[in-house]
Order: sequence, then structure tokens, then C-alpha cells
Amino acid sequence: MEISKSVEDNIMVLEIKGEVDAYTSQDLNKTLADVLGDGYHQIVVELSQMTFISSAGIRALLYAQREAVQLGGEVRLVGPTDQVRRIFEIAGFFELFQITDDLEESVSN
Repeated sequence: MEISKSVEDNIMVLEIKGEVDAYTSQDLNKTLADVLGDGYHQIVVELSQMTFISSAGIRALLYAQREAVQLGGEVRLVGPTDQVRRIFEIAGFFELFQITDDLEESVSN
């Protein structure tokens, strides 16, 4: 798994490439905690290059969402692949996160 970070209009954009499993989810969790600790409460996670996410990865995103909301922000998810979208549907993510297919739309809203 690779995570790239950039900032657009004071919104942290994280691009995740590869698989997020029990091992790599620790890196995702640390990155999200660091981003929140740095004062970014609006986070967009770009998923078009993510090939798999395990329950541990889902927990990392849920933790970040809960923390961001408590700080007045949110985590938005963008462009999940069909496989990842299916996992999110099964997990009920569409009720917990704003999920779009367009990065510009997620950053501008």
C-alpha cells in the first residue's frame, strides 16, 4: 500500500494505492491520526487505485470519520473501484460517508 498526501483548499487529500489489509491498515491508521493531529479535519480519501480493503482498513476509516466529525469536519471517499465499492456497500458505508466518483466534487463541497 502507498499513501500520497496533498492539500487542496485546506482539505487534506490522501490517495491510497494497493491493498489495505491487517498489516497495512496500521500505516493508514497512523497517517489518518497524524493528519487529524496536524489540524486537518476535512479529509478526502481517493480510492481509485485501492484494490482491496479489509475490516481493519474499514476500522481505520471509521475511526478517522468519528474523530473528524467531533472536530467539526468529515472524511469523504472518492472513486472506489467496483470491488472496494462492493465491500463498502456490504459494510453500510454509504450511510456513514459521503462517497463520490469525482475528486473535484469532493474537494469543492
